[in-house]
Amino acid sequence: MLDCSHGLVCLLGYTRDRVKRKKLVVVWNPLIGKSVGIEIPDRADIVIGFGVCPKTSDPKILKISRFVDSEAEATAEVFTLSSGAWRSVLMNTPFKSLHFRNTQVVIDGVIYWLAYDDITYKLRLCSFDLASEEFGEVVNINIAVPYYLVGRPRNICMYNISKINESLIVLTPDGFCDCNVWMMLKNGVSQPSFTKLFTLTDVDVDVDSMIGFRKNGQPIIDHSKTRGFDCELKVYEPCSKRINGLGIYGSAFMMTSYTESLLLLNHSYSVIH
Repeated sequence: MLDCSHGLVCLLGYTRDRVKRKKLVVVWNPLIGKSVGIEIPDRADIVIGFGVCPKTSDPKILKISRFVDSEAEATAEVFTLSSGAWRSVLMNTPFKSLHFRNTQVVIDGVIYWLAYDDITYKLRLCSFDLASEEFGEVVNINIAVPYYLVGRPRNICMYNISKINESLIVLTPDGFCDCNVWMMLKNGVSQPSFTKLFTLTDVDVDVDSMIGFRKNGQPIIDHSKTRGFDCELKVYEPCSKRINGLGIYGSAFMMTSYTESLLLLNHSYSVIH
């Protein structure tokens, strides 16, 4: 599951054809039980973005492609469900030196990704506006990469993004077992700032084990990522620093916010090649 936008859930997978296996994006509306599949042209290094344009209510899929160890700059294409076709979009941000987490958050019609810059050794927060189809970057992220991660871009997996209600959250490591929770503040300015809400300490929680937040800001923790199978979802209370079980058990969990809608009501079941 990649994300959810305007009542549509985006799923990533592969076609069932083992001979000509291709990547597949499925856009699914759980309320009305309808889905549309879109085959993705296979490239070496792909980042997929998904969201619904707030102005047109048109679902869009963004594909950023870049061959590994290539000097060629990344290219971007957008698929709109209304047109049923891919088209190129301009990338006005230098992505060549960036390593992305293939994890996104959609807020107010903007897709956000966290990336690591090989040149500056810092995190960068990149964005894509679903209405204008323009790339951008949140400059004032001001979250330093710890010294033990400098020069190790693969360790961007130790960082993640999420959201509380409609506010962007950045999760960063604090040592090897603790986790910092940062919230982006817009305050009506073009370049937002970040404030640290709290740090999870002494609870054996890493960045990847925090899969989402309640409306009140309490993080939901999936301990199966660090403790194996048959684990329980738990909620952390920042004030008391207590962890309470939710009575939900399993071996793998994902979480996103969801609002019911009737999008896809007029679409037929199909796979678009």
